[in-house]
Amino acid sequence: MAKTQEPTLTRVGYAPSRDIVSLHLSTGARVDLPRALIKELRTLDASDLRSLEPDNAGMTLSQRDLDIDIYLPGLLADALALSAS
Repeated sequence: MAKTQEPTLTRVGYAPSRDIVSLHLSTGARVDLPRALIKELRTLDASDLRSLEPDNAGMTLSQRDLDIDIYLPGLLADALALSAS
C-alpha cells in the first residue's frame, strides 16, 4: 500500500474583516481558521498577519520577522481537534 503524502502549505492569506487565516494546501483544499484558534497568532497585528507565508517546503506557517514557525500538521490537528493515530 502506497503511503499518502501529507499536504503542504502553498499559500497563506489573512482576511482582517473576518479575522480569518486561510491556508491553501497542495491538495487544492483551503482551510479557513479563526485567528483566535492559533495561539501563536493571537496577539499579532494585521500587518504581521499579512506577512504570514509557507516555509520549510510548505511544512510550516511562518512569520519570519517575528521568528514564528508553526508546524502545519500540528496546527491542523489542534485547530480541527484531531488526535494523532
